[in-house]
Amino acid sequence: MFAGGEPCGLLKGQALYKLGKLQEALAVFDTVLRDEVRIGFQSRRQFF
Repeated sequence: MFAGGEPCGLLKGQALYKLGKLQEALAVFDTVLRDEVRIGFQSRRQFF
């Protein structure tokens, strides 16, 4: 999943959120979620 050329949109969104850039963070999270839906990602099936 790539959000705007970033290898990990989730981490980028978290960083933007912590910096107080809420609108940018929401846009990145939205892209991540859309990508996850598109590829059929199911978080409950993923183990770290």
